[in-house]
Amino acid sequence: MINKEQLLDFERLGFTNPDDLLIFGTNKEADKSLNMMLNIPEVTITRLILAAGLIRIEGIGTRNYSLLKKAGVNTIPALPREDLNNLYRKLNDINRSNGQEYKVPRVT
Repeated sequence: MINKEQLLDFERLGFTNPDDLLIFGTNKEADKSLNMMLNIPEVTITRLILAAGLIRIEGIGTRNYSLLKKAGVNTIPALPREDLNNLYRKLNDINRSNGQEYKVPRVT
């Protein structure tokens, strides 16, 4: 999504974690402002903000976000649309296909 230089620019502006990005806002003016400061397309900024919302949900974090993204779930609104059993299988299949031994926690 963004390169290392852009990530350093985010940090230079005080964005050190997903919460910082969410506090800044998720509106067109905030996106335009970040676009001007960082020279990152507004659509990419919107995607980063949506990802930040999903990452900060307890139990997801960056590790499970990466899996969810590979399974096609990259926003909070997309999550409840998924059948939990199918999503669980999909995430574990992705892990196995990547040679990972990490087992996705089951939702009860």
